[in-house]
Amino acid sequence: MTAFLVAMIGRYGRVGYGPSRVAQMIAEPHFLDGLADLTRVTLAEGGVGGYQRVRDARHSEKRDRGFPKHLGPALGTKYMYFLTKAQPVKGQEVSPVLDSVVRMWFRRSVDVVAANVEIGGNWGYAERYETYVTTMQARAEERGIPADDIERLIFVSCQAEVGG
Repeated sequence: MTAFLVAMIGRYGRVGYGPSRVAQMIAEPHFLDGLADLTRVTLAEGGVGGYQRVRDARHSEKRDRGFPKHLGPALGTKYMYFLTKAQPVKGQEVSPVLDSVVRMWFRRSVDVVAANVEIGGNWGYAERYETYVTTMQARAEERGIPADDIERLIFVSCQAEVGG
């Protein structure tokens, strides 16, 4: 729960509606169970595994679209970032955040055929999140810095364009 709250503060910390948004998420029936499941999978399999878990829950025949309800992919990948940063998965790198700012940068700066990271708003396209993580890790290795530092630099460089 601590990593979840840190991720939410990172997103909503400066806006007045933040506490009510987080309270709305936590108040949903089974939210904490879903969050615990996402946490377990992410800590065992990394961010790509966690993303795939939510995608499968929301898009399978049973379609649990509320798994976990009100947690979109941008905040979800931020949560998975904090999990993998705090407790790295053996053999895997930290899973960087993929939000609209980073996707905008990818559209402008990367061959979108080779690295399409448009994931959609309802946890679609898990393979595109995997492409993103792989691309960021390759760029990190080339530059000798962590992938999450590259993501942060991308975000900061584009933040002014989106009013952040």
